[in-house]
Amino acid sequence: MQPVLTPLPRAGVDVSIIVVNYNGEQFLRPCIESILASSTQYGYEILLIDNASADGSIEALAPFLNQLTLIRNPQNVGFTVANNQGLANASGRFVLLLNTDTLVSPNTIDVLVEYGKAHPEAGAVSPRLRNKDGSVQIPGNPMRKGPYQKSTPSEVDFISGAAFFTTLDMMKTIGGLDEAFFFYNDDIDLCIRIKKTGTKIIQLPNGDVLHYGGGSSHFDFKRLNYEGIRGGLYLVKKHYPKIAFYLYRILLLLFASGMVIGSWVLFKPRSSGTFVKLIKAIIKNDLKNIPNNPR
Repeated sequence: MQPVLTPLPRAGVDVSIIVVNYNGEQFLRPCIESILASSTQYGYEILLIDNASADGSIEALAPFLNQLTLIRNPQNVGFTVANNQGLANASGRFVLLLNTDTLVSPNTIDVLVEYGKAHPEAGAVSPRLRNKDGSVQIPGNPMRKGPYQKSTPSEVDFISGAAFFTTLDMMKTIGGLDEAFFFYNDDIDLCIRIKKTGTKIIQLPNGDVLHYGGGSSHFDFKRLNYEGIRGGLYLVKKHYPKIAFYLYRILLLLFASGMVIGSWVLFKPRSSGTFVKLIKAIIKNDLKNIPNNPR
């Protein structure tokens, strides 16, 4: 079955805001309302891609159907595929990939667009992300807080996919999101590929976006572990020397083995089954959908 597209007539669009939803009903309405409450001078469109949610998400969108373009997938095609569907229907010069579990500030759009227009050397930009308690959210390695807490724009190696701002031309240049990632690690991959174009990854000190975290990944715990590990293996295989890939596999084997032993020690042998399967898959290097020739 093909996705169902409900288009919204568009004109004068500067930025296309792409939101992918999967059973995120509790976050979805506040997210959309925060966008619509923006005090921006720039034209924007909202493209919402729903991955076959069954939690009332579509019903929650009813008040906004005349203010966004809705793409409904008949099954959960994954985060990267859905974002690429949004990109294929985007009409803005700029694009903002935005998680459902976020709230943008009234000035977020203006801050991002104005920086993007003034700094063509910036391949991708992130507004400052904040936790629910107002503290600065540090994406990636928490030991490298410095660049994300500065009061001036900073060049960094990585920005979160929770609020990922770039140009539509850049996304076309790099070929969009790599659909071999179902979910997780796709933002790391994007940053690496964008940097290879000779542009910079920039963290801004303003344009705050509240990011709750976890609201865009309503999978069961086993699926979360699986996708994180599978995506990590693919990422290392794609971008790093073979020795790194093999070392990473060894580390994962040690982790999975430890989880199996821990399950038995805690008298929960049933929970070890997932990790036993993981160990077998890592040894055989046959985790689902890890391509042999990464693009």
